Amino acid sequence: MQSNILRKRTSNHNSSVKNYHSYLLILLLSCLFVGSILIYNASSTYAFNTFGNEFYFLTNHVSWVILSLSIFALVQVIPKKILKSLSLPLFFLTVFFLLFVIIPTPFSVKALGARRWILLNPNFLPSIPFLGRLSFQPSELAKLAVMLALPGILLSSKHWVSDSNRILRYLFYLFVPVFLIFLEPDLKTAILVCSLGLAILFTFGVNLKYFFYATPVVLLLILSLVLFSPYRMQRLNTFLGNGDLQESSYHSNQINIALGSGGWLGLGFGKSRQKNEYLPEVVGDSIFAIYGEEFGFLGSIVLILLLVAILYTLYKITINLQDVDQRLSSTALLTWFGLQTFLNLGAVSGVIPLTGVPLPLISYGGSSLVFIVSGFAVVYKYSKEEL
Repeated sequence: MQSNILRKRTSNHNSSVKNYHSYLLILLLSCLFVGSILIYNASSTYAFNTFGNEFYFLTNHVSWVILSLSIFALVQVIPKKILKSLSLPLFFLTVFFLLFVIIPTPFSVKALGARRWILLNPNFLPSIPFLGRLSFQPSELAKLAVMLALPGILLSSKHWVSDSNRILRYLFYLFVPVFLIFLEPDLKTAILVCSLGLAILFTFGVNLKYFFYATPVVLLLILSLVLFSPYRMQRLNTFLGNGDLQESSYHSNQINIALGSGGWLGLGFGKSRQKNEYLPEVVGDSIFAIYGEEFGFLGSIVLILLLVAILYTLYKITINLQDVDQRLSSTALLTWFGLQTFLNLGAVSGVIPLTGVPLPLISYGGSSLVFIVSGFAVVYKYSKEEL
């Protein structure tokens, strides 16, 4: 099969191509720094009122940043061969965690009717100084596992099975974690993980007719899952303007107030009114609304351009990686970062319904940050050693 959109690099790379890994690192560190500042700014009032410590969220976030960068450094010293050999065990470990999280145990936390978190030190175990109770989302780990393991699964059978059987085998591996994430239930993350796997398949060069045939089936399935789910229907009605401003539409309405208050230049750093316990999820999926309120339309464009620069750099790295396995993994990270950025900014700006997806590298959230930075670490290693 031939790749649809990617081409092997030529032997003559100019200096800018060779330095894309450096650009990626600079942009990554810039996002982590900006995210830390925005999290403290958005959370200080709520953190002080709730925990008596205005630095509560910042302290936790900086701990995750340090852990993420430590993993980033560790990945750079692990030989590439060993790194690839660990991808399949990581995939099976992820499947185990996804099974474990939906089984009621003291370690699986149920919140808002869903089981998405594994608690590492529940109440019968001592809390960790400064950090308290630690937990992580296996569904976030699934994104990394799919990115690293599925390209190898797709390529490993190319000499001993037919193309159709190879694709079916690949789809089986893909839909196992997708199905388990859906059972939590977490439809948005299931769709995201599925999108990563399909992006790998598309980039590999699968005939487009299969995507053409599958698209209406997938859309019909998603529509039925929305129509027969009360809370998903509520979100859809809110998006269509049929929700109660004080109940189901409250969140989106407060986002609109925040962005509208910002105008062209914003209210000024630290002067947001919505962060004073009016807007929910100020450090999560709503953090861009606080940023827009304080920095306005022009400031929002600056942050969006930073995220676009990361996307462009990932794209340039991807199209210039010669190793097919590495190129497919880089494609998955590109899709992961790009799609999650679109879902967050699209929801905040009212282009799509609210999804609860965090803004990558910016929003508060340990699992999301640690695993996506780990993905960047792998692609950085590939680009540094090959380009």
